[in-house]
Amino acid sequence: MFFKLEFASNSDSQKKSLETHLAHQSSLNSFNNNPLDWKDTGLDKLEVESKLNYLLEEKKIFLIKSLTVRDFSIEADLPIRLIPYILNLIFDKTFKELTNERRVKFAKEKIESGFLIEFTIETLSSESGFNSRHTFLNAFKKELDLSPNQYWAKIKEESNIVM
Repeated sequence: MFFKLEFASNSDSQKKSLETHLAHQSSLNSFNNNPLDWKDTGLDKLEVESKLNYLLEEKKIFLIKSLTVRDFSIEADLPIRLIPYILNLIFDKTFKELTNERRVKFAKEKIESGFLIEFTIETLSSESGFNSRHTFLNAFKKELDLSPNQYWAKIKEESNIVM
């Protein structure tokens, strides 16, 4: 798609900057409209999977409340524009789905270990990387079809934990 731009300013640097930005956006749009395969990334699949597993399993990067795609791409040493595609190829999830899934898994493990005997749902939510109790409750219910309290009651019943 080509179109002519008319500039009100005579600044060559402003013109060049806008033209560069539009060209970059155009290349990203054409990249975004095509399905991505590993060969298109120019990256080694095993190396990328290893990096991501390290970040998620060992470093537990998803526990950072303010985690963004940009932060994730920096930690993974991968181009930010490829992160959504890579996560889709490896996990079949978006960034938000993946982080929420891992946070809920972490919270579930904490509940199973008796965390709620001494702490509140709000504390569990915070320690699991969620910014708000509401987001935590929604994500938990979406993953398990139970609220954290319902899950805790189920664990207590199955384990014969008396409060």
